[in-house]
Amino acid sequence: MQSIDDQAQPVDAQAPEVDRDAFEGESQFLSALKLFEMGRVTTSQAAEMCGMASVDFLLAAERSNQPVRSSIRS
Repeated sequence: MQSIDDQAQPVDAQAPEVDRDAFEGESQFLSALKLFEMGRVTTSQAAEMCGMASVDFLLAAERSNQPVRSSIRS
């Protein structure tokens, strides 16, 4: 019979493989999105934070189910 210690794998062996660049890009986008959602930054500031054009940021925000508010008043 094997002991529990013999069966245990290192934590890293159980974790899924992560592309560091993709993780960093997603992290930057989500941080910018949260600040945008809170009204702390503008669209262009949020886009700049994650290296995107403003329009691309807004489209990505919509795909993330984040309602995009309009600052244009009628």
